[in-house]
Amino acid sequence: MDKGGSVAAYYEGELVVNLWGGWVDEEADQRWRQDTMPCFHSATKSLSALVIAHLVDRNLLKYTDKIATHWPEFAQHGKEDITLETFITNKAGLSGTREPVPVRLLLDDPKKLGDILAKQKPLWEPGM
Repeated sequence: MDKGGSVAAYYEGELVVNLWGGWVDEEADQRWRQDTMPCFHSATKSLSALVIAHLVDRNLLKYTDKIATHWPEFAQHGKEDITLETFITNKAGLSGTREPVPVRLLLDDPKKLGDILAKQKPLWEPGM
């Protein structure tokens, strides 16, 4: 486990804060450097959970809805019965992808990104 970190903040496209410090390793043998690659997970999970809760509150979604009801292409490779609840509680076996997915696809080709995600095979049996 690392005992260091970094943060950068941009304002109107300009870097205004760039801080790093601490240790990369538990033994405190390696200092955190400006170019140390941090590990982060679920950076968008909180925002996604709020949006989903808002849609559920407005009766536009139900946690018991099968994702394939709203996104038919998703129903591949044993995913046809995965519910929204199973998905958002990380029990769908879809915590990552088997192939690299460039973040640029979000802007450059969201359809291709959707195709990749729809074709993704669960990493473990859904529901576990």
